[in-house]
Amino acid sequence: MTEEIIEEAEVVSTSLTVRTPEGTQLAPIEQLGTALVATDERRTLIRQWVKSKFKRGTHYGFPPGLEPKMSQDGLSYRVKGSTVRVDQYAPKESLYGPGAQMVADNYGWKAHYDIDMDSWKMGGEKVGSFFYVCRLVDSNGDYVAMSRGTASAYKQGDREFNTAVKMAQKRAFVGAVISGACIQDMFTQ
Repeated sequence: MTEEIIEEAEVVSTSLTVRTPEGTQLAPIEQLGTALVATDERRTLIRQWVKSKFKRGTHYGFPPGLEPKMSQDGLSYRVKGSTVRVDQYAPKESLYGPGAQMVADNYGWKAHYDIDMDSWKMGGEKVGSFFYVCRLVDSNGDYVAMSRGTASAYKQGDREFNTAVKMAQKRAFVGAVISGACIQDMFTQ
């Protein structure tokens, strides 16, 4: 039974893993070369698409006040008041909500949110702090990626709380998209 499933997967799959009755397993060696090439091609295509469609300041960028500043000697960056050597730090721009939404739409992913009570408890159960988990699922309903987000409302009031909820959800969504699309080398949150 296992061999039949693996043989079928070899014909149609470019995945590094296959599902068998025993669970998910590494694909047969004959399939790995094809799968690795397909993975590289997918990653190259998503990067080309991002570069051609995204606009700095709308879809990604350095948040105001967080732009890294190169030292005059070119050997270090100044970020948030700290100095970091160029060989220790490569600045990455943040993926913004509209960029994350474009990536998710491109893949056909949908976001599902849950309140993250465990993180809220670990955070001291502060009133006005909001913690969410975002789970991305594909068009088949299969799980793609997950991330957590948090935000706080510093003032009392419905409007402030609503803004904090949306911020926590957006942070979780952006993190899940970065993880699911494997673009951690391009963007941070």
